[in-house]
Amino acid sequence: RGEGMLRKIILKNFRYNLKNYLLFFLSNTLAVSLTLVFLGLKNNLGEHIKDEATNYIMKSDFFMAVVMLSVVSVVLTVYAVRNYVRVRVRDYSMLMLLGIRKKMFQMIIFADYGLGWLLSVIAGFVCGSLIYYLYQELLYHLESDMIEKSMIAPKEYLLTFVVSLMIVVVVVMVTLTLMEGKSLDSFAAGKEIQEKKIKTGKWSIVFVIGVILVVCGIFTFPKGGAGTIRAQVMWLLSGLLVLYIGIGLFMEILKKCQKFYLSHLFQINQLNHHFTTNFLVIFMLFVIHFFATGYVAQGLAGSFPIYVDKELYPYDYILSIREGDQQIVEDIAEGYEGTLRLIPMFKVVNMTGLDEFGISQSTCKELTGISFDLNDNEVGLYKEDNEKSERKIVDPSTLEVYEYLRMGRFRGEDLNIYTYEDDGYEKFDVIKAVSGNYLGCLSDGYRDSWIIMSDTRFEKYWAQFRDNEDEVAYLALLCIPEENRPQAGKELQNYSENYGVEEMGSLQENYYDVNQIVDGIEKRSLFQISSKLLLILSLLFSSVFIVKIKAMSDEESMQKRYAFLSSMGMYVEQRRKTARFEVLCTAVIPLLIGVVYGVNYNVQYWKMLMASGYDMSSDYIKILVIYLILYSALQFICIVVIAVGTAKKIIADS
Repeated sequence: RGEGMLRKIILKNFRYNLKNYLLFFLSNTLAVSLTLVFLGLKNNLGEHIKDEATNYIMKSDFFMAVVMLSVVSVVLTVYAVRNYVRVRVRDYSMLMLLGIRKKMFQMIIFADYGLGWLLSVIAGFVCGSLIYYLYQELLYHLESDMIEKSMIAPKEYLLTFVVSLMIVVVVVMVTLTLMEGKSLDSFAAGKEIQEKKIKTGKWSIVFVIGVILVVCGIFTFPKGGAGTIRAQVMWLLSGLLVLYIGIGLFMEILKKCQKFYLSHLFQINQLNHHFTTNFLVIFMLFVIHFFATGYVAQGLAGSFPIYVDKELYPYDYILSIREGDQQIVEDIAEGYEGTLRLIPMFKVVNMTGLDEFGISQSTCKELTGISFDLNDNEVGLYKEDNEKSERKIVDPSTLEVYEYLRMGRFRGEDLNIYTYEDDGYEKFDVIKAVSGNYLGCLSDGYRDSWIIMSDTRFEKYWAQFRDNEDEVAYLALLCIPEENRPQAGKELQNYSENYGVEEMGSLQENYYDVNQIVDGIEKRSLFQISSKLLLILSLLFSSVFIVKIKAMSDEESMQKRYAFLSSMGMYVEQRRKTARFEVLCTAVIPLLIGVVYGVNYNVQYWKMLMASGYDMSSDYIKILVIYLILYSALQFICIVVIAVGTAKKIIADS
C-alpha cells in the first residue's frame, strides 16, 4: 500500500509539473532526434558511394561529427540532470520534512527523471523520423540522383537508444557521487561552488599564459594533422584562462575606477559573482560557441559548391598499366568508339607510403604547360586539387612529405623514419611545388598527384620498370561516349582486377571510374553539409537550453534577492534592468569570446590552405561570413528573449 501511494505521488507530481520542466527533457529529445537523423543520412549516402577514398573521407567526417555531438549531449545532459535534481529536491521538500530517508528520496527523484527521459527518447524517435523523411524528400525533389529514399533501419534506433541510455546512466551515477556527503538542502541550493577573488599580481601571469597559448596554437596549427588538434586544445585551455582570470582582472581594474565603479556598483558585483560561481556554465558556453564558429563553420563553408564542375575531370577512365598491355586498353577504347592517351609514367612512393605518378619534366610541360628546370637530385610537385588556377605551394608540412622518395610502387612495407635510406628511399630537394588541375582530384589531394623529375633520371628508372611485370609503366587516359561507358567500364575494371598490377597503397586504385568519383564527391559534400547543419542545430539549441536551464535554476534565489531590493526602495524598472543584465552577462561574454576564437580558427585554417596551394573561392568567404553573422545574431536574440522573460517573471513574483 505504501509503495502504491508513493507511485501515485510520483506520477501525480510528474504530470502536474511536466509543463514546468519540459525544457529539461527537450534537450534530450533534440539530441536523440539529431543523432537518429545523422545515422540515417550517413548510412543512406555511405552505402551508395562506390569510391573507396571518398567513402573513407566521409567516414572520417562522420567520426568527428559523432564525437562533437556526443560531447555536447553529455555536457547538456550533465547540466540538465544536476539542475533538474536541484529543482525537484525543492519540489519534494515536504517529503524531506516528513523524514524520508536520503536513499529513498534519491530513488524517487531519479525514477521521476527516468520517466521523463523515456518519454523524451520516444519523442526524439518520432521527431527524428519525421525530420529524416522531410529532409530526404526535399533532396530527392531537388536532385533525384543525390539520395535514395529509405527508412531508418532498426539498428539505428537501437544504437541511438543505447547511446542515450549510456549517457544518462553515467550522468546519474556522477550526480549521485556529487550528492554523497552533502545534505539535500545544500545540494538543492547549489552551495558547492564558492566565490574566489581574482587579484592582480600573480594572477596576471596566468592570464599572460593564456595569451601565450593562443600564439602557440597559431604556430602549431599549420603543421596539419595532429598539429590542428593540438592547436585547438591550446585554444580551449587559453579560453579557460582568459575567461576566468581575464574577466576577474578586468573586474579588479574597474574597481579602481572609483567613479565608474560606484555608478555601476550592483552590475559589476553581479558580473563578478556570476563569473566566479557559474564558471562551469560559462566555459561550457564558450566551448560550444568556439566549435560552432570554428570547426563546424569551416566544414560548412568548405562543403560548397555541392556539384563538381565536370570540366575539372576531362577523362572518363584512368588506368595504370604495365608495358605490353597498351594494346588491350587500346582495343577496348576503339571497340567503344573512345579515345586513348598513354603517358609514360611509373609509381613513386612518398614518405607516408602513398603512391604518386612519376613523370619527366618534358612530359609535365607537355601536359600542363608548367616548366620545371630540375637537376638529378631535385624534384617538383604538381598536386591535383580541383582548382583551375595554378598556385604555388609553400606549406612546409606538405613539402616535407616529398623529401624522401622511393621509385616504384608501394608494396606494403612498414615505414620507419630512421631507415628511409636503408629501405631504398632517396633524399631529394623539392625546388618547386604547385597545385592545379589536369586529371582532377582522384582521392584526397595527397594521393595520385605528380612527382616531376629530370628527363635523365626519369628515363633511367622508366627503362628498369618497363622490363618489370610487377610495375606499371603507363598512365592510360580514356574518353568513352556516354552510351558506351557502362560496358567499357566493366571490361576495363575486369582487366585491372584480373590482369593488372596489384595496388597496395592506402585508398588507391590502378583503375578509376571518374564518374563514380564525381558522384561520390557530390554525395560526400551533401553529407558534410547535412552533418554540419545538424551539428549547428545541436550546438545552437544546446547553448540556449543551458542559458534557460541556468536561469530557471536561479529563479528562487533571484526572487529573494530582488524582493529584498524592492523593500530597500529600488525602482521596478531598475530591478528589471538589473535582472536582465544578470542573465545576459552569463551568456553574452562567452558568446563574444567564443566567436573571436572561432574566427581565429578560420583565419589560421584559411592561411594553411592557401599555403598548401588551394585557391579558396569567394563563395567560401561569403558563406563563412554570412554563417558567423547569422549564428551570432540568433544566439544573441535567444539570449535576450530568455533574459527579458526571466526578468519579467522575477520582478512579478518578487
